[in-house]
Amino acid sequence: MAGEARDVVFISYSHRDGDWLSRLLTSLKVYASLDVWADKYIEAGGQWRRDIATALSRSSVGVLLVSDHFLASDFIRNEELPQLLNAADAGDMTLFAIAVSASGYKATPLSQLQFAHSPDEPLDGMRVPKRNAAFAHLAEQIATAAQKVAASPRPPVRSDRAAVAPLAPVTQTGRISVLHGAPNQRPHHLRRPEYFTALKEALLRATDQAVGIAGTRMGLHGMGGIGKTVLAIDLVNDDEVRRAFADGIFWLTQANHSIRCSCNLGSSVI
Repeated sequence: MAGEARDVVFISYSHRDGDWLSRLLTSLKVYASLDVWADKYIEAGGQWRRDIATALSRSSVGVLLVSDHFLASDFIRNEELPQLLNAADAGDMTLFAIAVSASGYKATPLSQLQFAHSPDEPLDGMRVPKRNAAFAHLAEQIATAAQKVAASPRPPVRSDRAAVAPLAPVTQTGRISVLHGAPNQRPHHLRRPEYFTALKEALLRATDQAVGIAGTRMGLHGMGGIGKTVLAIDLVNDDEVRRAFADGIFWLTQANHSIRCSCNLGSSVI
């Protein structure tokens, strides 16, 4: 998508190699500015295919924890790996292939990659001090690659939507609203700025008449599972929005599946 920020480190791994993921995350944690994503952050009941696709589309660095378990995963082989390799071929992503154990990688497209950690000396065969040094070096390389992309100028987001007529802005207040029934945003949520920014600007341009998500003034419409509810949650938890609607923001459920949020501004319900 044009203008979409690529600022995430995506880690592809087999769940059988979860200990290796945890070890790498420990080394990466010192780099506080990194936005690291792995599918362990998908909540139970979440739209996991959508979440993975969103994370991949936002990633500038891909880390592959390569083992026989990794190569045997149908999902990694058929879904994640092709997207990662295509993004790397297009110049949109830097890949770090890390050999955590001996594997048959030579029979796969990974044979064309230069490994960040050599498959000739996989991590599981190293003594602990040497392995710790290897993780520290890998984390530094990953952070450097991600920070280089973050420092690069990004193209502006292009909007194909018709221009919205200017409206009187909502008055900002010094108070922050109480959320009534609105869920908190889930951990490791990846914001979609190309949608969030436009929606927030439209909401804050609105008058103190009827305004609501899925309401009469503005709405989100689309097929199920594309992220409308996540976007609405993101909006109502935004501090600027909460200051604009300081008298309260209400989250209502209608017909067991249609989610509405409304903001109370003085005597008006939005």
